[in-house]
Amino acid sequence: MMECPIATKDQKANDRNKAEAESKAGYTEADDEYKCGNCARFIQTPDMIECIVAGLPEEMQDIVDDDDIGYCARWDFRCSEDYACDRWLAGGPVKGMTEKHKIMLKMARMMEEE
Repeated sequence: MMECPIATKDQKANDRNKAEAESKAGYTEADDEYKCGNCARFIQTPDMIECIVAGLPEEMQDIVDDDDIGYCARWDFRCSEDYACDRWLAGGPVKGMTEKHKIMLKMARMMEEE
């Protein structure tokens, strides 16, 4: 299994990163076709889903539906497929992380940091 991102294990880190996505990129419920669920930064690999489930309180683990939750590789937090932000990138969700996906995500992050 992969090393899980901190925000999948630490609720405070997840909340902090989510708040940043809300304030800087307008992360909110989406009412159009550009949603987290079809964003190239929406990670739903089996390993990531395991990380997400393992990091949730036990009472919440049974409500996770693999199709509804994923990990935002841009803002580093657990996110819902029905939400969106203004950093949407075509090509998701990522169900299997390939070297091409890793390079694309790295390049997208570098472009935003300029």
